Amino acid sequence: MRHIAPGFVPVFSKAIKEYAASIGKTNFFLVGENSTGVDADLVPHLTSDGLDSAFGYPAYRRETYALHGKAPTKALEDSFLKTAAALGATASRVLRFIDNHDVYRFLRMGEPEAQLKVALAYLLFSVGIPMTYYGTEQGFRQDTDRFDPEGPDHPADPRNREDQFAEGEFKSESSKGDKFDETNPMFQWLAKLAGVRKEYAALRRGEQHIRWSSESSSGVFAFSRVHDGREVLVVLNTSAEDQLEEMWVDSGLTPAGTRLVDALDSSYSLSAKPVDGGSKARVYVPAHGVRVMVRAK
Repeated sequence: MRHIAPGFVPVFSKAIKEYAASIGKTNFFLVGENSTGVDADLVPHLTSDGLDSAFGYPAYRRETYALHGKAPTKALEDSFLKTAAALGATASRVLRFIDNHDVYRFLRMGEPEAQLKVALAYLLFSVGIPMTYYGTEQGFRQDTDRFDPEGPDHPADPRNREDQFAEGEFKSESSKGDKFDETNPMFQWLAKLAGVRKEYAALRRGEQHIRWSSESSSGVFAFSRVHDGREVLVVLNTSAEDQLEEMWVDSGLTPAGTRLVDALDSSYSLSAKPVDGGSKARVYVPAHGVRVMVRAK
């Protein structure tokens, strides 16, 4: 978007929408790419430009270290608050990602796949529109140990644009063979996350409230999504060690005594407990684990 004359964007958007409607596509989705690091730069795209969404580059730049366990989870909370302050209600229309065609693939060589599982859960369950990059569902990796932003001296492409088909000429160590594999554990994990997101409207449309973050290290990051009188508590562990944390929940929606069960693992459950007139949940999360605590049926 930043390479197009600003005055042309609304004209373009209007013409595309009108043409799409004329052939029966009345809900045609237009997303703009602006690789800015400034949240405010996205505001016109989401308000006056006639676009439905815009790539969330500012949040991506702020959050990738924490999602890799290289920064405290407080960075995720701070990033959320910056996005909310700059974009307000339009933050729910930002196209969020953990990797794409112009940045490094999320997984680096030698990193545990479990880190990607946590990042995908963060992507699908946080406020905004989640976008997954092809090959991520197959665990494709970037052959770099770099976390600083890519650039002319350290490009992400073309090594992040491998072929998925077996006979492709452009392959990497992680993309060898036929990678349209629906039995791949990462593919199945992503499908499971998508199923939970579909089942609970709060994970798609709910307001987001931060419940826990660590100021000094990797570890737990927790938030609630609230919609239509229901609260879903998402608890992520970005560290390689098990974690046990106690956090506030909404005492009106999740009062003390409420039984909560993990939508990803029904064998794990807990009861909210009374604390100082409010309600708290004490959640155990294994290393690089994810909990999605919902009211027991």
